[in-house]
Amino acid sequence: MPESESETSPEKKAPAKKAAKKAAKKAPAKKAAAKKVAAKKSPAKKAAKKAVSTPISSSYENEFVKVKVEFGEGCHASLDVDISDKILQEAHTKALKEVSKTISIPGFRKGKVPREMVQKNYAAHIEEQSENLYLQKALEHALVLSKLRPLNYRNIKPKVEHKDKISARVIFNFETYPVLPEINLDKIKLKKVDIEDIDQDRIDEVIDVMRTYRAKWETIKDRAVEKEDFVEVDIENVEEKVKIVSQKRVQVSKGKLSSWIIKTLTGMKKGESKESMSKWDDEVMPKAEKKDFKPTMCKVTVLDIFTAELPEVDEEFSKAMGTQSVADLRTQVMLRLKNNASSIAEGKQREDLDDQLEKLVDFEIPESLIEAELKTKMQMKEQELKQANFSDEDIKKKEKETEKEALVAAIRSLKLFFIFQKLANDNNIIVPENELREVVAERVSQLNLPPEFKASPQFNNQIIQEIRMNCFVELLSDKVKRYLLKKVTTT
Repeated sequence: MPESESETSPEKKAPAKKAAKKAAKKAPAKKAAAKKVAAKKSPAKKAAKKAVSTPISSSYENEFVKVKVEFGEGCHASLDVDISDKILQEAHTKALKEVSKTISIPGFRKGKVPREMVQKNYAAHIEEQSENLYLQKALEHALVLSKLRPLNYRNIKPKVEHKDKISARVIFNFETYPVLPEINLDKIKLKKVDIEDIDQDRIDEVIDVMRTYRAKWETIKDRAVEKEDFVEVDIENVEEKVKIVSQKRVQVSKGKLSSWIIKTLTGMKKGESKESMSKWDDEVMPKAEKKDFKPTMCKVTVLDIFTAELPEVDEEFSKAMGTQSVADLRTQVMLRLKNNASSIAEGKQREDLDDQLEKLVDFEIPESLIEAELKTKMQMKEQELKQANFSDEDIKKKEKETEKEALVAAIRSLKLFFIFQKLANDNNIIVPENELREVVAERVSQLNLPPEFKASPQFNNQIIQEIRMNCFVELLSDKVKRYLLKKVTTT
């Protein structure tokens, strides 16, 4: 048990005092070290500082202010502003007038109290009002001169370094919007993407799938999987513990499934799992995907086994599928497949465009935006892992890997957003208000909010604003990409 101060002898107090002094000396160093460690732990801070060049400064002035601008890391800026007596006097006069309007003293009507009396009795209140006014005016002049765009006005931190009746010096610290360089579209060379050829066999494959919609099914309980059976399966990537296929019904038939999975499924029973390495199969896999294919160890689980009596492809079946004849059915399937193949090819070109723009344009991104986007990406990634049946323990183990992936994705999405915004401004690409409202209304109609949320106007307004912003970003990005795909060279 520690001794109380009254029971401690002077001899015992001396070492204690020395230790206390030593600890006091160490305290600031410890505090600084803790801050340093905290900074090291912030991935957003690291990312924001990654592409930093030497901070630069510049100066401006007019009859009201003299401004020195310093640019720091991660889009941070500092405005060192000398404020003239013109702004100070104007702010004081206006503050005195505003305070006078609200003052009521016995013997005087409200707003009619002599200003000398107001000045004498309410000096602190006037000074507070005056400070707000001259800080606001000084910031306005400084921003006009420097042409800086604060990211968030509410986060601007003014620090009054000096103030007297004829001058003042204030420092404003804040984050700015990124400054992007000119984008040379001539440097972008998109790779040509081959569109899948649609032959009669491919059309037959789709029609066979359509036949399963009107099949007569019979569940098999007393035997293992045989060729030509239908099975409901789960397929999981063993290494990443992520489901590639979930509860999908497929036919164990050559030309419809890859040879490796037919071999794996044949002889398996309901509820059985087996691990097998995926292999490329020219017969069923699109040639365009071959270069990106990587053999993967998969866990295949048979959930159920079926046989099916499929309908004939005749006039009756064609009409059931919404077409007038077999020939019409085949034509509609062909058109759908061609549209889908074109969309896939365009999607690959868009990905190539994103990759090239990200590498072509280099600029800093505000740290606060990286932190906010990283948090959103982390939440989305964790949700994906939970949906893939990862335990909380497994999610915790993957936290560093998840954070690294989320940080890369966050920086990429922010970078592309600002690039598309600049390209839209440079090329007069806009999102019409009526188009935006239409998309927002459709998204809102798809929401399935609980009654208590629907009853909250504040919550509804917040949700709608978030949806509106997301829709705007999507529409603007889409329009810019469509414009670029027509402009850039394809090799």
